[in-house]
Amino acid sequence: MLVVRYEPGSSGRFCSTIIQNLISNHDSRVDSYGGMHNESELPDVVQSHDLIEEIIDLFDHVVQIIVEPKDLPLVCQHFFYSCIKRWWDTKLLRMYHPDLDKKDLLKILMHKQIPSDTLDAMINHHKQYEYAFKKYPSEKIIPISLNCLLNGDPVQELINFFPTDKDLSDLNDMVREYQQKHKKIY
Repeated sequence: MLVVRYEPGSSGRFCSTIIQNLISNHDSRVDSYGGMHNESELPDVVQSHDLIEEIIDLFDHVVQIIVEPKDLPLVCQHFFYSCIKRWWDTKLLRMYHPDLDKKDLLKILMHKQIPSDTLDAMINHHKQYEYAFKKYPSEKIIPISLNCLLNGDPVQELINFFPTDKDLSDLNDMVREYQQKHKKIY
């Protein structure tokens, strides 16, 4: 079994979808929001925000998305706008503001822009996870950078670990569409 471990907002579903397309006949499309949120349950690839230390022994391989520290504010903003705000998810927002009640959390969601104290709380929360920023030392780890996912050739990078001889035209088109839509965010 295979898992993609990523910080929320760092394109983990996108990475998982690429892998699923490489190892099976699965066909994916970018959703109307420019993401892969319709791909939350893939048949062969699990997605996780759990600490690598807690999940590494549960899986044969862990694909680890590595974020550059300078990109963490953008990752947090992406997570806020694409998930928390879109679904008005006070449970997720409470992770960053454990001292606020639901009424106060809803006030945050009512703002058009992410409040700076919420962004700071999100950044500080995710900064504490060492293996968001560097490869976990294990042979089970398959690293891929967020930069490769958003600006490089992630299909070619992942083929090194998940070889295939099938036609990748549709997958490459999906990757280009996702990357184009995310250039507006990152």
